Amino acid sequence: MSLSNALRRTANKLVKQFGGEITIQSVSLGEYNAMTGTAEETIESNAVSGVFEDVNASEVNDLVRGDDRKLLVAAAELPGSPSLRDKVFVENVTYQIVQIKTIEQANEPIVYQLFLRA
Repeated sequence: MSLSNALRRTANKLVKQFGGEITIQSVSLGEYNAMTGTAEETIESNAVSGVFEDVNASEVNDLVRGDDRKLLVAAAELPGSPSLRDKVFVENVTYQIVQIKTIEQANEPIVYQLFLRA
């Protein structure tokens, strides 16, 4: 067993233990239709656990504001990597992902740190 697999399992266990239930809606763009000028979207919803935190003053930059929130999600719970097109739903509040940080070990994602804006 590799270190990255052990870290993924541990992160998944801790996020489930200390986190709350959220829904991440993944949006994938399909083929472009030249007649309508649009691309079809495929939407897939995943119920996962996540741990919320406030943004630190040192994390505020051009993309992240002081009133944004951070969400820690175990990579093992998601079928793929999150993108900036995805949405996060928590208790009737819809959040937009404004920045994504991936914490890795040996090029394997362990957790995703999502910066969210309501």
